[in-house]
Amino acid sequence: MISRPNNGAWQEAKRERLLIGSICLDEIVGVENWESPKSPVLFRRREVGGGAANVAVAQRRLTPETPLTLLAAVGDDEPARFIRRRLRQERIRLPLPPVLRKASCRSTVVVPLEGRSKILTEANVRARPLSLDAIAFHLRDAAACCLVSPGCNEQIADIAAAAQKARAPLYFGMSGRQTKSLELDDLAAMLTPGAELVMCNEAEARQLTGCDDVADSLALMQRLAPRAIISRGERGLAALDGDRLVEQPAWSDPQQAFVDDTGCGDAAFGAIVDALIRGLSLATALAIGARMAFAAGTAWGATAGLIDNPAMASWRSSARPAAKR
Repeated sequence: MISRPNNGAWQEAKRERLLIGSICLDEIVGVENWESPKSPVLFRRREVGGGAANVAVAQRRLTPETPLTLLAAVGDDEPARFIRRRLRQERIRLPLPPVLRKASCRSTVVVPLEGRSKILTEANVRARPLSLDAIAFHLRDAAACCLVSPGCNEQIADIAAAAQKARAPLYFGMSGRQTKSLELDDLAAMLTPGAELVMCNEAEARQLTGCDDVADSLALMQRLAPRAIISRGERGLAALDGDRLVEQPAWSDPQQAFVDDTGCGDAAFGAIVDALIRGLSLATALAIGARMAFAAGTAWGATAGLIDNPAMASWRSSARPAAKR
């Protein structure tokens, strides 16, 4: 882990942030009832998705002036052109060239009226290794590196080593691709000398650690980073910061409907990392993450409901800190 000053300031970071991981085209389909053998389609829409892209957009909402670069594999097809066009609109750089004659990652996200989505994914180029030379090049000027749901587990160790060499703090958002196929010991060895923070959801933490108890899972996850976070859906967020357990309830607003849980964990992760880069405490970062996760769920798709920096700053003035025990 790299030592960083904690200045407590809520201000724009000036240096580039590098995001590495997954990106895809989400085809969102709203239905009345997923369980029914025949259900009317209520709407269809297309959005950019994938863990790293969702985190990048969440950070763009909160830090509009900070350069954001996303390293992810896309093909040379129409979904790739859609993805590049949307990221240009967000001012998020996607500098890697297309993978010729290959299809981009695509997901069909089925969202019933009760809001719990089911995601059907065609990985395609997502599992393709990224250029380590390109990663090292972009890490040179990076204030931080977010590794989010990488498609190629074999590159985790190389990316962690490159971030350490560049003195770029590494924030790791894990997915089932890591927790299902890697042992905790192997992942710890890959991340040596360690990340700043690791985060996954409750099911993934159980897969990785074999523990049903969240506190026990967090303690084992600290072998990967001194700060470990588990997202728990309607039960909020739990984290271990050193030996302190910090619990943050899920945020809700009776005046806003929660319609889609797609990408809520990514939204929380992006907001938490942004807050930590700014020097805020983990408890405050968790509260901000819970607020952004709820915002993500108020619109269909992973990023349409995200709130911006002024809205978050206004909300923070009345936010209650996370409980500790």
